[in-house]
Amino acid sequence: MMTIVAAPADLVVATSDGVDVRFAGIESTADVPIVSDETLGREGLRIYFQGIRSHETWQRDVRYEEQLVQWADLRNRDGAEAAGDAPSMPGQLVLGPVGAVISDDVGTTY
Repeated sequence: MMTIVAAPADLVVATSDGVDVRFAGIESTADVPIVSDETLGREGLRIYFQGIRSHETWQRDVRYEEQLVQWADLRNRDGAEAAGDAPSMPGQLVLGPVGAVISDDVGTTY
């Protein structure tokens, strides 16, 4: 299995919720991930994206850490049921909606 991680500088491919997102790499795989609707044993591609670090991402990280401490304190004080789910990581909220459409000039199905 070969991994290609080659993108010039910060190749911005999207902006999601105010954060620029860059192409971070692509991996060719013989088995499609289990979370896919495809059957195992078929060839596939896994594409990686990263949020570009900025003042905005720094602020989100700080807010997340504060929320996580508050959540942990509530969980310790009142129990897991009262605390509910842990706060979502900033990257999940930004990168979750980002997707990719892959095509080539010979009509390959991806």
